[in-house]
Amino acid sequence: MYRNHTHLSSLRHTYRNSSRPRVQVECKLNPMFDNEQHITHDLSRTSLMNTIFTVGTSNRTTEEFINILKHYGIKVLADVRRFPKSRFVHFNRENLASACEIQGIEYRWMGDLFGAFRSESYEQYCRTGDFKKGLERLENLAKKRAVALCCAERLPWKCHRQFIARELEKREWPVTHILDFDTVWQSKQGELF
Repeated sequence: MYRNHTHLSSLRHTYRNSSRPRVQVECKLNPMFDNEQHITHDLSRTSLMNTIFTVGTSNRTTEEFINILKHYGIKVLADVRRFPKSRFVHFNRENLASACEIQGIEYRWMGDLFGAFRSESYEQYCRTGDFKKGLERLENLAKKRAVALCCAERLPWKCHRQFIARELEKREWPVTHILDFDTVWQSKQGELF
């Protein structure tokens, strides 16, 4: 089965001022589809009050990762890794939770409800009661504070966060994928990457 995977072709960043960054992200879809997707996203705090973010730990340092969370105003980090261990020890569950707590960011492990590595495909798992229970918990958190889903992969189209994001979008939640300190990306609503 062929999927329409999106690859970043170029990025342009412009900042009006430090409190209201404006980031323009240009995405070029897989060459077999000759079209482009242009996204301009105003990152003002007011426009993101009802947005759910995703972010990957990747090979960042603790300081880089926490600074990214703080830059986007994240108050709750929802770890969706099924097994919250990393080859980068600072991203093991207990270390990440501690680093977040020190910075005033609440850490929630939600890998029991959202983690990958299921006996069925992840798309099938998205139809289960446990997954829907996870979405309800996540929505309740996001109604009160800025939430970011976190996993190990930096790029959301290489991670099961793409499926969680799609289900959130079906429920009318805007999802913003944080790629870096000044780079975000959004898929077309409801589409897999």
